[in-house]
Amino acid sequence: MLSKRIEVFKLTHDDWHPAYAIDGFLRGCKRTRVVNVIYNGNITQYNKKLKPVWRTCVWGGDDSGMEFDCDTEAEAWKMFQHVILLEYVDQDVLTALGYVRA
Repeated sequence: MLSKRIEVFKLTHDDWHPAYAIDGFLRGCKRTRVVNVIYNGNITQYNKKLKPVWRTCVWGGDDSGMEFDCDTEAEAWKMFQHVILLEYVDQDVLTALGYVRA
């Protein structure tokens, strides 16, 4: 079981209100737009009375994010891996994968 939160920065074309801007993230490019892709694990583990919910999410630098919740760790981990393998993590692609705005 993956008990730790995992975070990865990925390129994006979208603003994400705003996207993170990291100088040099893409070989010397200035102000490269990236988002934070996060594997959260079981977000209900603090309360044994709640049904387990596994979450992956993508966030920009402020309040703009998208989340994917599911019933199993395997499904959440598979989704996280799928998203971090994308060349660009854009909102329309995430919507097509089942992510919702948070």
